[in-house]
Amino acid sequence: MSPSPVLLILFSSLSKSCSRVRSSLGFW
Repeated sequence: MSPSPVLLILFSSLSKSCSRVRSSLGFW
């Protein structure tokens, strides 16, 4: 069973925003 493309896109955008928030905060 391969993951659905929707989940894949959701996960990639989530990790992207996560790294963005971490870099903007600066203390991670």
